[in-house]
Amino acid sequence: MRCDWAALPESVTAGIAERVGRTFDVAHASSGDHAEIASTVTGPAGQVFVKAASGELSVRSLRYELAVTRAIDRHPPAVLWQFESDGWLVVGTEHLAGPHPDLSPGSTDLNLLLAALKALQETSAPGETWFTPAARLGFAHPAMDGGTLIHSDLSPANLIVTPLGLRIVDWAWATRAAAWVELALFAPLADRQRPQRRAGRTVAHPASRMDRD
Repeated sequence: MRCDWAALPESVTAGIAERVGRTFDVAHASSGDHAEIASTVTGPAGQVFVKAASGELSVRSLRYELAVTRAIDRHPPAVLWQFESDGWLVVGTEHLAGPHPDLSPGSTDLNLLLAALKALQETSAPGETWFTPAARLGFAHPAMDGGTLIHSDLSPANLIVTPLGLRIVDWAWATRAAAWVELALFAPLADRQRPQRRAGRTVAHPASRMDRD
């Protein structure tokens, strides 16, 4: 559940001020609920996206997202700094400026989405500290197991168009699974496209080429 910035202890706001240049402005994020605070902070040193959590579950979620962000190097925003104070975990990441993609039929942003999905298919999940399909979805099948890192919560709200391509935020549900699971979870959004377009896009993605023998 989101909290107002005023709920932060003075030690936390002071710690943020030290890192962004003392005086700063705050713009609250309009979506997401994994941390009590999620805001764009603008100071003399530029813009930083700040997440802060104090509840047991939200701190656990933010620690997990922090681990994910540091484990992979191209999709999520880079971690710039972190600290803990008065029971709060505070993380500052690269601020990604840009619109959410237009995923309607014919949009050029669909090409960016396809490129991002292909790149995700090539992203391994190092180590063992990840959600499994069973833990993430409440059910599993041996075919869902794999070594690919999937976001598992892709939506336009978690995608940002930048000059370097589509970037992906909010990794609190990152899961180690077979690559095709990402497409299966993304299917409800794909259903908004015309059937002939959807079929063409899905077949074009390598993860959709399943062995039918």
